[in-house]
Amino acid sequence: EEARVAWFELAGVAMSNVPFGPVVLQTQHTYLKPVIHPATGAIEAELVFSVREEFATTLTDVLARRVLLAFEPGHGFESVGRAADLLAAELGWDEGTRRDQIDEYVEWVGRLAVPSSAGDDLRADLEEVS
Repeated sequence: EEARVAWFELAGVAMSNVPFGPVVLQTQHTYLKPVIHPATGAIEAELVFSVREEFATTLTDVLARRVLLAFEPGHGFESVGRAADLLAAELGWDEGTRRDQIDEYVEWVGRLAVPSSAGDDLRADLEEVS
């Protein structure tokens, strides 16, 4: 793995042109190795890669367009807090911005929800999202 990273660096290939860019990032920064979403195996490096190399600037962009957790069962809500922490560190968000990003993501996912005949409120399912 390290040899592959070294080759790309030597060749001057941008990580964004490499299909396994998050793996390269994870190799260079082992603190980004943890799995953020066990059901999919998504790792923290994928989220950071989205910001650093793909210019993502919102939690919704990262979870919906980059790592696609928004479309998984549970919409990645169990990972939203940690994802917001990672993006806050990368993008310099304060706690208010972090909270706004989570609220924005919850609202966006809510717009995708198919109303149930029982009238369930998606927000009721999200009380534990932090």
